[in-house]
Amino acid sequence: HAYSVLPLVEAAFKGVSQVFLVENTASGIIMVLAIAISSPIASAAALGGSAVATALAVGLGAPPEMVYAGLLGYNASLTALCVCGMFFVISWRVIGLTLMSVMLCLVASAGVAAGFAPVGLPALTFPFVLVTWIFVLIGPSLDNKLFVPLELGTSHCQAAGYRPLLILCVVILYWS
Repeated sequence: HAYSVLPLVEAAFKGVSQVFLVENTASGIIMVLAIAISSPIASAAALGGSAVATALAVGLGAPPEMVYAGLLGYNASLTALCVCGMFFVISWRVIGLTLMSVMLCLVASAGVAAGFAPVGLPALTFPFVLVTWIFVLIGPSLDNKLFVPLELGTSHCQAAGYRPLLILCVVILYWS
């Protein structure tokens, strides 16, 4: 497949906007900026997750129309936001963990979509929920300086008063 650079950059922002079922670059930019008001770390994680998933999708030969629409970035965006921006204290190890979660999320997205296709169901955010819960559940087995227990929220969110973002993530995980 032939890909162009500018549409791939737009696809990263569309991956963020697709969280709200919107395929629009400007909306994605606005959403990234809005998240940044609450937490710059979470904003970078959300956009970074979508961008990494977009790049991986290109490398794996995904259809350009799916990549350009941001359909392979939204689950990874949410997963990266939760792993790197919410439930773990930011560090180089956590960034590596986030990259692993994004890769797993892309694979899970393809698997869930293929598994649900015969019955006519879309994957929606099930891959995000599945992968995020896996990483949240393994969190306590990691270095206790990295993982923030669910009942406490996250250190950077608490320190800066970002409780609304934590509540949003918990609500999304619960209702998904």
